[in-house]
Amino acid sequence: MLLFLYEDEHGWIYEPHGSEPDVWSLTPQGCEILRSSGWKPYEMHRVSQYVHESLLIDALLFPGCKKYRRVQPVGNPILPDIKTSMATFTNWSLADVHVNAKGAKTCQLTSDGAKVQQSADEFCTTPFGPSNFDKDPLATRQNLELRIPQQLEAWFTEVDEFMVGYLVAHSERIFKKQLTEEQVRESFHPTLKRQGDYPPLLRTKINSTGRQACRYWTADQQKREPPEDWRSAELRPMLHLSHLWIMGRSCGLVVNATDLLVQESSGAFPFAVQEPSQ
Repeated sequence: MLLFLYEDEHGWIYEPHGSEPDVWSLTPQGCEILRSSGWKPYEMHRVSQYVHESLLIDALLFPGCKKYRRVQPVGNPILPDIKTSMATFTNWSLADVHVNAKGAKTCQLTSDGAKVQQSADEFCTTPFGPSNFDKDPLATRQNLELRIPQQLEAWFTEVDEFMVGYLVAHSERIFKKQLTEEQVRESFHPTLKRQGDYPPLLRTKINSTGRQACRYWTADQQKREPPEDWRSAELRPMLHLSHLWIMGRSCGLVVNATDLLVQESSGAFPFAVQEPSQ
């Protein structure tokens, strides 16, 4: 689908493309997500910032009128690299902006040329489990929001603050113009989602198929299936902070959950069993 996009103070407007000079392409999967969010051509054309950014991050929306191809899952998931130390961010760097074949802008994040990874020393929980906008449990890339322990929360708070300072210092290289700290804070979407008095949630992504599919483990280092009931399970994630995404005036870090150590509560009968009287 070809679209004309523009942003106002309330969010994004998606209109069928006509004679406008700017054109955006939406994949078939992106069309399904867009329609499931309530969008209708010529009737309901407003799209939330959340839907808009997810279409971009998942490479379902891209500028220009370009052909796309469906990527088939190949191979087995690879082992994660050694996790990055929590002690310092001084070795972190963002590569120059890369524009892929679909027009999505990203900057790879590395630490001395290696992956930036982190894991939790304690178990996390999830209030919702994996989800996407069209509520399709078979979708290959889904959002997973984690309620994380205080130590990891403090670390990601520092990550967000570091990224703001880094983007200010490197704004001319990354955004092609000098930005103030206030401007970067307005554009940057933190890794932690905060709402009112509720504990913050860490925004992550998981893949269900392909070379980068999330792997699930037992405490004795055996592979297992995903939890049957995500909301009652306890999870220890291995997280890969892979890249910065850029869309218009917005940007943010992508945090991928590559591995999950799963602990589920027992479903055993909870009552004492009494022997029948003779």
